[in-house]
Amino acid sequence: MNIASYNVYKEITPGNYSLLGNVPFADDPEYIDYATDPNATAAKYKISFVDNSGIESEMSPYHQTICLGVSQGVPETTMTLLWSPYEDESGDFVPDYYYIHRGTEADNMTLHDSVQGTFILYNDINVLNTYYYKVS
Repeated sequence: MNIASYNVYKEITPGNYSLLGNVPFADDPEYIDYATDPNATAAKYKISFVDNSGIESEMSPYHQTICLGVSQGVPETTMTLLWSPYEDESGDFVPDYYYIHRGTEADNMTLHDSVQGTFILYNDINVLNTYYYKVS
Protein backbone atom coordinates (compact mmCIF):
# COMPACT_ATOMS: atom_id res chain seq x y z
CA MET A 1 0.00 0.00 0.00
CA ASN A 2 1.35 3.41 -0.93
CA ILE A 3 0.61 6.22 1.50
CA ALA A 4 -0.32 9.50 -0.19
CA SER A 5 -1.06 11.62 2.88
CA TYR A 6 -2.01 11.73 6.54
CA ASN A 7 -5.19 13.19 8.03
CA VAL A 8 -4.98 14.90 11.41
CA TYR A 9 -8.03 14.89 13.69
CA LYS A 10 -8.69 16.76 16.94
CA GLU A 11 -11.19 15.93 19.66
CA ILE A 12 -13.91 18.61 19.67
CA THR A 13 -16.23 17.01 22.24
CA PRO A 14 -15.51 13.89 24.31
CA GLY A 15 -15.03 11.02 21.87
CA ASN A 16 -15.82 13.09 18.75
CA TYR A 17 -13.01 14.04 16.39
CA SER A 18 -12.99 16.60 13.59
CA LEU A 19 -10.61 16.70 10.62
CA LEU A 20 -8.06 19.50 11.08
CA GLY A 21 -5.95 19.01 8.02
CA ASN A 22 -4.14 16.78 5.57
CA VAL A 23 -0.37 16.42 5.29
CA PRO A 24 1.08 15.03 2.04
CA PHE A 25 3.35 12.05 2.64
CA ALA A 26 6.28 13.78 0.87
CA ASP A 27 6.10 16.84 3.19
CA ASP A 28 7.67 17.19 6.63
CA PRO A 29 5.77 14.86 8.98
CA GLU A 30 4.29 17.58 11.17
CA TYR A 31 1.08 19.51 11.60
CA ILE A 32 0.77 22.66 13.70
CA ASP A 33 -2.59 23.36 15.30
CA TYR A 34 -2.57 27.16 15.53
CA ALA A 35 -6.09 27.19 17.01
CA THR A 36 -5.03 25.48 20.24
CA ASP A 37 -2.98 27.25 22.91
CA PRO A 38 -0.83 24.62 24.66
CA ASN A 39 -0.41 27.04 27.58
CA ALA A 40 -4.16 26.99 28.18
CA THR A 41 -5.31 23.44 27.49
CA ALA A 42 -4.24 19.95 26.49
CA ALA A 43 -5.75 18.50 23.32
CA LYS A 44 -6.31 15.00 21.97
CA TYR A 45 -5.33 14.10 18.41
CA LYS A 46 -5.68 11.09 16.12
CA ILE A 47 -4.22 10.47 12.69
CA SER A 48 -5.12 8.28 9.74
CA PHE A 49 -3.46 7.70 6.40
CA VAL A 50 -4.88 7.96 2.91
CA ASP A 51 -3.51 5.71 0.18
CA ASN A 52 -2.99 6.58 -3.48
CA SER A 53 -6.51 5.29 -4.25
CA GLY A 54 -8.06 7.74 -1.77
CA ILE A 55 -8.91 5.04 0.79
CA GLU A 56 -8.53 6.21 4.38
CA SER A 57 -7.37 3.95 7.22
CA GLU A 58 -8.99 3.79 10.63
CA MET A 59 -7.93 6.56 12.99
CA SER A 60 -5.06 5.85 15.36
CA PRO A 61 -5.52 5.76 19.13
CA TYR A 62 -5.44 9.30 20.52
CA HIS A 63 -2.45 11.07 21.98
CA GLN A 64 -3.04 13.96 24.39
CA THR A 65 -0.63 16.88 24.43
CA ILE A 66 0.99 18.39 27.50
CA CYS A 67 -0.40 21.63 28.93
CA LEU A 68 2.26 23.60 30.81
CA GLY A 69 1.62 26.25 33.43
CA VAL A 70 4.42 28.41 34.85
CA SER A 71 4.13 30.57 37.96
CA GLN A 72 6.43 32.45 40.27
CA GLY A 73 7.25 30.39 43.33
CA VAL A 74 8.65 31.09 46.75
CA PRO A 75 11.17 32.61 46.95
CA GLU A 76 10.70 35.00 44.03
CA THR A 77 13.70 33.54 42.21
CA THR A 78 11.90 30.19 41.84
CA MET A 79 9.69 29.36 38.87
CA THR A 80 7.21 26.53 39.39
CA LEU A 81 6.30 24.47 36.34
CA LEU A 82 3.19 22.27 36.52
CA TRP A 83 1.95 20.29 33.52
CA SER A 84 -0.71 17.80 32.57
CA PRO A 85 0.72 14.32 32.07
CA TYR A 86 1.18 12.97 28.57
CA GLU A 87 -1.62 10.52 27.82
CA ASP A 88 -2.28 7.95 25.14
CA GLU A 89 -5.57 6.16 24.53
CA SER A 90 -4.36 2.88 26.04
CA GLY A 91 -3.52 4.61 29.30
CA ASP A 92 -0.54 2.29 29.64
CA PHE A 93 2.24 4.59 28.49
CA VAL A 94 4.17 6.57 31.07
CA PRO A 95 7.22 8.40 29.72
CA ASP A 96 10.53 7.50 31.32
CA TYR A 97 11.33 11.20 31.66
CA TYR A 98 9.93 14.63 31.02
CA TYR A 99 12.52 17.01 29.61
CA ILE A 100 12.47 20.66 30.69
CA HIS A 101 13.75 23.10 28.09
CA ARG A 102 14.27 26.80 28.66
CA GLY A 103 15.63 29.80 26.84
CA THR A 104 15.53 33.57 26.69
CA GLU A 105 13.60 33.32 23.40
CA ALA A 106 10.60 31.10 22.68
CA ASP A 107 12.18 29.70 19.54
CA ASN A 108 15.63 29.16 21.02
CA MET A 109 15.45 26.81 24.01
CA THR A 110 17.90 24.18 25.18
CA LEU A 111 17.58 21.20 27.48
CA HIS A 112 17.78 22.46 31.05
CA ASP A 113 16.86 19.44 33.18
CA SER A 114 14.71 16.32 33.34
CA VAL A 115 12.43 14.61 35.84
CA GLN A 116 11.05 11.09 36.08
CA GLY A 117 7.96 10.40 33.98
CA THR A 118 5.79 10.05 37.07
CA PHE A 119 6.40 13.70 38.03
CA ILE A 120 4.37 16.64 36.70
CA LEU A 121 5.96 19.44 38.74
CA TYR A 122 9.36 21.09 38.59
CA ASN A 123 10.85 24.03 40.50
CA ASP A 124 13.51 26.01 38.65
CA ILE A 125 15.50 27.70 41.41
CA ASN A 126 17.74 30.78 41.37
CA VAL A 127 16.08 32.16 38.24
CA LEU A 128 17.54 35.61 37.69
CA ASN A 129 16.40 36.16 34.07
CA THR A 130 13.17 35.92 32.12
CA TYR A 131 12.86 32.49 30.50
CA TYR A 132 10.53 30.64 28.19
CA TYR A 133 9.85 27.01 29.07
CA LYS A 134 8.60 23.88 27.38
CA VAL A 135 8.23 20.29 28.54
CA SER A 136 8.65 17.33 26.23
